[in-house]
Amino acid sequence: MPEMEKALLFQIGRKPADLILHMQRIQHHIRSGNRNELFAAIVDLFIVLGARGEGFRKRMLAAGRSVLSDKQFVFLQDNFEFGLDASDGVPWLQGSVLHSGIQGEPVDAWA
Repeated sequence: MPEMEKALLFQIGRKPADLILHMQRIQHHIRSGNRNELFAAIVDLFIVLGARGEGFRKRMLAAGRSVLSDKQFVFLQDNFEFGLDASDGVPWLQGSVLHSGIQGEPVDAWA
């Protein structure tokens, strides 16, 4: 893992509400083209902000669109309105600092 990435992960773990750190991490993964790490970085941003910061979340998601897979982008788009909780089931997630680690797709309890 590159030093820049380690430093950002460490700092976000210590100061999860620091949006500048989240932006730097997202931009770093956009530049490096690492789709899975970018997905994790945006998931962490969605966890921190929840339903707040709509404009910022929208800009970060749009900036990463060309790097994210279609499935990753659709998942984030589907969870855009309310953001994410650290315990939400998130498929294809590796590298999140703030997520509890639950993976998979949500199951409809009424199905």
